[in-house]
Amino acid sequence: MQIKSTVFLFFLLLGCLGVHSQRLDFFREDLTFQIDSTYFTVSGQYYFRNNTSSQQRNLISYPLPRLTDGSLFDTIMVFSEENPATPLELHFQDTLVSFSIGVEPGSEKQITIFYSQRHNGNYAKYILTTTKYWGKPLQLAEFKLVVPEYINIKSCFEPPDKISVFDDTSIYRWTRRNFMPAKDFEIRFEIIPKP
Repeated sequence: MQIKSTVFLFFLLLGCLGVHSQRLDFFREDLTFQIDSTYFTVSGQYYFRNNTSSQQRNLISYPLPRLTDGSLFDTIMVFSEENPATPLELHFQDTLVSFSIGVEPGSEKQITIFYSQRHNGNYAKYILTTTKYWGKPLQLAEFKLVVPEYINIKSCFEPPDKISVFDDTSIYRWTRRNFMPAKDFEIRFEIIPKP
């Protein structure tokens, strides 16, 4: 599904309006952020656990920010591990996007979410602080920021745990355990003109 926009900020909130019970836990996320000359993209795996003795079918909801120009995001797709080739059906209501997942008793489910948005040339943001709506910290959160050589990172979320450079690409990595974010993943950068 494509929605054209000039968004530089996308708010991912799994459960802001609730997974409609506390029977489903959101306990882990593995996210890869990429910045190029035009887009900020996020590809992430989100892990849910059903702690009950019955199947849980839950609505996962998150709002999309509407910027002053009225735009939202460029592309969003959500996939379940059972059928990774077919996107889940998304429901849009104003700035709210939701999808339904079923999780068997005592089991876990992985959901993959991909989205892209146009950035403004020097700033991108991924909302982390909405984890509090789940009522408990993430057991594990892993973040990776991948940028080409012409993107200079001026400031970022927190100092990275590791930086790797491969040819013309830099990869910044963070690992957090028992993680209840106190701030969002903000990235300030500059695009270096090509000679």
